[in-house]
Amino acid sequence: MLKNGEQPEGNELQCLTFFLGGKLFGIDIKLLKEIIKYIEPVDIDTRLKSVDGVIEFRGMKIPVMDLRRLFSFDVTVTEKSRIILLLLDGYVIGIIVDEVIDVETFDPGGEVVTPIPSTKVKSGGKGAYMKYVRGVIGGREAQGGIDGESAPEPGIDRAVMMLDPSLFLTKKDKASLFS
Repeated sequence: MLKNGEQPEGNELQCLTFFLGGKLFGIDIKLLKEIIKYIEPVDIDTRLKSVDGVIEFRGMKIPVMDLRRLFSFDVTVTEKSRIILLLLDGYVIGIIVDEVIDVETFDPGGEVVTPIPSTKVKSGGKGAYMKYVRGVIGGREAQGGIDGESAPEPGIDRAVMMLDPSLFLTKKDKASLFS
């Protein structure tokens, strides 16, 4: 892992790590637009259960997804809850997470990278989040923090489930949200 201020080299992967439902997830930093404090989304008429509504931010109306609903986790907003703004296929979308941890850099040559086999998971069932995980980076779990009660210290070796945000919405879903 890199120290603060160092730049990644070659094919290193930088990701934003965050807690959701007591589990540690990551998203490729290239998709990150901004991280903001939680703002209550305004309801919109949509058939998508995971879309909480929209927020107005810097003159833009941004749809916000609650990944806790999508992943069948308990939905609770706390002081640490954040909305991560992502740029997906030219659209800005917000995702609600329990707590943002850090930006971390992983070296695919030096870290354990485990791809997740394609599995059928029932929507709404235990482990529903696994169909959005493209792989796991790292090894041992952090000492404390993985249970969601306290954040791990940056740099502690632990497993990070890397999400593939392109799977959060289908083309049809995007068309209905952004038309």
